[in-house]
Amino acid sequence: MFAHAFCILRALPDKRSDTILRSLIDVFSTMGFPTKLQSDNGTEFKNSLSKDLADAMGYDHRFITPLHPSANGISERTVQSVKKLLAKATHGVGNDWDLYLPSIQLAMNNRISKRLNSTPFSLMFARKMNEPYGFRSDKDKLKEVKDKPPMSHEELMKRIDYMTDVVFPAIVNKTKAQIELEQAKFNDSHRLVDYAPGSHVMVRIPNKSGQLAPAYEGPYTVVRKNKGNAYILRDETGVLMPRAYTSVELKLISNEEVIELDDEGNEIINFEIEAVINHRGPPKNREYLVRWKNYSSEWDEWLSADKFNDPNTLRNYWKNLGKKYIPPKNAPITNSPSSSELLKSTPSGTISTAMKHFSSDDENNSNLVDKKSTIKSNVGSSARPVKRTRRNKPPTNNACDTPSTATRSSKRLKSLHK
Repeated sequence: MFAHAFCILRALPDKRSDTILRSLIDVFSTMGFPTKLQSDNGTEFKNSLSKDLADAMGYDHRFITPLHPSANGISERTVQSVKKLLAKATHGVGNDWDLYLPSIQLAMNNRISKRLNSTPFSLMFARKMNEPYGFRSDKDKLKEVKDKPPMSHEELMKRIDYMTDVVFPAIVNKTKAQIELEQAKFNDSHRLVDYAPGSHVMVRIPNKSGQLAPAYEGPYTVVRKNKGNAYILRDETGVLMPRAYTSVELKLISNEEVIELDDEGNEIINFEIEAVINHRGPPKNREYLVRWKNYSSEWDEWLSADKFNDPNTLRNYWKNLGKKYIPPKNAPITNSPSSSELLKSTPSGTISTAMKHFSSDDENNSNLVDKKSTIKSNVGSSARPVKRTRRNKPPTNNACDTPSTATRSSKRLKSLHK
């Protein structure tokens, strides 16, 4: 489709993977199997059945970068054109739209392309389409078509050689020239940044939860570029991110390795949070009791808000309590790699000790958490401590739905982590 823009349209009853595969096999059986197939990351394309078909037939199934539909621009543009023509054909009602699909396919393939100065049909089949309109009224044209003898084998082979040696290379060169022209215009109006492996970047949050929510999260380390020039990133715990990111989603922090040190000169290491269990203190000096992932309750620690790399962790915590979280003035949350120093944790770091410290602050927290939400979340009151039988299991209401990290420099935890 990309070389000549010839489109094949099919009406599907659903988006199940087996339905998609049946339709693809039907098209491949008529047109032949491709060498490359590109699609988005929908589950109807990205599944074991599609992988088995690609492996069996020997073609490369490539997926575009998630949340970057422009990487599949030609297909997306074709879909938009088809939708507009369907809306016009059905007068905006949409009833029986599948009945109009064959005629729309015919019209799109017989439309002259501005880039190619030819129709997709003629480039695909090396001949003009036999247009049905006007044949009955134009007797001379109809007689010319009927009296024209069929092509001989030599004429057919000559046409194939002409298309292969002349037409298709010309199309490729013209397409490349047009792409370079469009790319130059884009580069003149956009600032492009190339991130080298090892660079530290922040990732833009696509859907902010509110006006006070941060625009970026991170930091992350650039590992490499993939085939589509998107970036593979690694988070602060050393785990590769599940998807690739385009350059417009990233913001550079540093091209060199960033190492944070605490007041004692120890390297600050980020660990993954399993749940936020409790909170204490007035808003300006509030701390949160954190349960680290894969660690027991004896390693629980009180942290200030600026130690959380993802502020949504605290927003979700207060949301589960039925309250809206607003960062206190003069103590903004930051997820930059240069966070302020850590506040001291409780001596033993256990839940039972934390509850004793928290009981003295219960009066300060009464204006934020009501009794009903406190009991429901099993936090926020010394009258309802976490049961001993569940000391190693944090309350599910405050568990982190997505991986979240926080900064700490505890020597005990660092030695155990290593």
